[in-house]
Amino acid sequence: MSEHQATSGTPRSAEPADGYAVTRGKPPREHQFKAGKSGNPSGRPKGSLNFKTLLQRELDRQITGTSNGRAVRMTKREAMAVRLVGEAMRGNLKAIDAVLHHAGETAASTQALPPMDTDPARDAAILAAYLARFPPGGTA
Repeated sequence: MSEHQATSGTPRSAEPADGYAVTRGKPPREHQFKAGKSGNPSGRPKGSLNFKTLLQRELDRQITGTSNGRAVRMTKREAMAVRLVGEAMRGNLKAIDAVLHHAGETAASTQALPPMDTDPARDAAILAAYLARFPPGGTA
């Protein structure tokens, strides 16, 4: 065996005395994580907030806006809703779709199409009537 090849120190065929065999997904005991010690010690600090929490907090902050020429206190979330409905009222199709979607009215307003008429005898009669309008073997 070449001296550049890595060996584990024990032959593969030798089973340890304690019955623990090193295999794929079962590293040697000295290379496993130690009990009580984190595998990511410098991970996310305690008390840090995820993006969703930060976004919720920012949307709930109060701002001063104008409504009908008067100063009004409202949350950023309320201001976005007012703006979205206003854009929908001005005819913005994307805003209309967003308002209906978030109001839960798109499913109620969607009507089911009537079932298709797929009678083969009726289809053959329609095709025969269409072909009867043209002279046989000629061009129209």
